[in-house]
This record gives sequence, structure tokens and C-alpha cells, in this order.
Amino acid sequence: MSEKFSVFSWNTQGASQIEKNFNRIAPIIDRESGDIFCLQECKAARGKITQLRNCKDYERIISSNPRNHNIILSRLPVLHHEELPFPKSGGEALEPVLYADIGVRTGIVRIYNCHFGITGIGIRGRLAQLRHVAHHAENFPGPVIICGDMNTTVPAAGWKRRLVEWFHEEPDEEMHVGGRYIDSDERYIFAEEANRLGFTEAFPLLKATWSVFYTSWQFLHLKLDWFLTKNLHVINARFGNYLTDHRPMTARCQPIRASTRKSHALETPENLQFQHLTYSP
Repeated sequence: MSEKFSVFSWNTQGASQIEKNFNRIAPIIDRESGDIFCLQECKAARGKITQLRNCKDYERIISSNPRNHNIILSRLPVLHHEELPFPKSGGEALEPVLYADIGVRTGIVRIYNCHFGITGIGIRGRLAQLRHVAHHAENFPGPVIICGDMNTTVPAAGWKRRLVEWFHEEPDEEMHVGGRYIDSDERYIFAEEANRLGFTEAFPLLKATWSVFYTSWQFLHLKLDWFLTKNLHVINARFGNYLTDHRPMTARCQPIRASTRKSHALETPENLQFQHLTYSP
């Protein structure tokens, strides 16, 4: 077993388009030689995953929770897997994170497969979601990956932001953090918070990962998809072509040995707690 491994992360847009898109998506997944696949919006793909030619080589982690549309496929041994729930956003429950502890030659890697909230939730709420996952990972001693579609949809202040706020029903208070109005593109404060939590984004911050027309032409130039790592060296990271409204992402990774890691203590700033959210029973 090699200490190096590859992770393939992709929002397949399965919640609404899987019947139309699966025949195009399946060959891409079959061709990829990834050790771990993290797929989002796979609501209707649960039964179809077994159609993949190489599926027998992978352990399939598919939640029984009807609200969790994330799937993890792993060629490497899965030692433990579970869901991480979020507080409710207003009256709407947020989709849980699916995470797994996966064995590599040098130890165990934890990977969180995420699909963050988008309707009625904005910058402040998604920062709180990120912090929620990071806090959960805080006591895990090995390398950590937080990947998936984080839905960081908010552009810089202007008419495009107003359009996004209207379309996703994002209240104005969601554009404020700690009493300060965030007028820059959401990706910047999201990346800053990830760094403060000890995570590094493996893919270029300014490269868009979403396109409504399934082409490289970018209307809003949004980075929705992330690959955040801690105690992990990303040897290379590459994008695939649009086959859904998201670009697939593949990263070749290698754990950083414990003797060379930097310690990172987390603090909880008041402005990044779930101020307007309540936990569901």
C-alpha cells in the first residue's frame, strides 16, 4: 500500500439531472484511477453506482439518511464512517456531511465530503458550517481533507450579488460577519477562515468551478468547490472538463509525517458561531 493516494471530488448535479447526466458521468468515473471518490448531489445515483465497471473494487459509503446525497467510494480500506449533522438554517435542515477514516500506508486519513447550504443561507452561515466541520476534526490526530461543493456563491457587492441574493433567498444579515458588511467575493473570507483553522486550499482561488451552461464560459466566475487539507501535501491538483454544472477535481496527496507537522490551536470567535441557527433534535 502506497502512502500516496488520489482523491476525486465532483458535484454530479444528481439531485435533478442524474437520469440525463449519468451516462456521461459514469465513463469519467470509470476512467479515473482515483483511490477515493467524493461525489455530491447523488440523490438518484444510489442504485446506479453499481453500474460502474470498476465499482466492485471500491467500498461504497452511501448514507441511509434521505437528506444526505453525498457518496464516498474508496479503493483503500475504510476503517470508520459516519455522518456529521449541522444545525438547522431557519426552518430548513442543512445536508449532513459524510466522513470516513481511511487507511493509508503511514496511518489514517479523515475525509469530509460536503455539500454546504445554499437557500436562505449566505456568507455567515457557510463560515459557521466550515467551522463546525473543522471543530469536529480538531481532535483527529492524522491528516484531514474537507472537500466538496461549499456553495460559496456570493460575488463582490454589485448587481451580480443582488441577483444571487434574490435567487437563493439570502437575507442581508447573511452578508455581515461580526457586525461588518462583507463586500468582497465570498471566496476570500472563506479561504481566510480556512487558513485560520489550519487548512490550505489545494486548487487556485481564482479559478471558477461552476458554470450554468456546462462550458468554460463563466457568467459569475464562482468558485463553489473546495479541497481543503491539513497535515497533507498535495503533490498535484487538476480540474476536469464540465460535464455537469461543476468541474471535477482530482488531487494526488501524501500525508505529512507527524514529526514535521505544525500544531494549530483553534479559537472560537463570536462572530463565526451559528448565531441564528438552532440545533435540530
